[in-house]
Amino acid sequence: MPALITVIGELNTPRYPVMGNLLSACLPRAPIKIWNAGDIGVKTDEVGLSGSLTQVIKTFAPKGKRKSEIIDGSPKEAVSKLIEKLKAGHLI
Repeated sequence: MPALITVIGELNTPRYPVMGNLLSACLPRAPIKIWNAGDIGVKTDEVGLSGSLTQVIKTFAPKGKRKSEIIDGSPKEAVSKLIEKLKAGHLI
């Protein structure tokens, strides 16, 4: 069943990695195994670009225009102004 579980930050204190462990993970003692198509039992024409059912024609990052506004006043006034603006923009 799909589920979304969230927790608050105060639930736990995160452990920070030890620098020695990070460095040892990058040494030859921890090699990265590289597999090819033969290692996993597939034909080369079934994987990669030749095996792909789709092709990427173009990639781009959409140009977004952001607008910001600072709402001054007490917290209660700021909330009221924010709600008015959201309603005016048909966002709520």
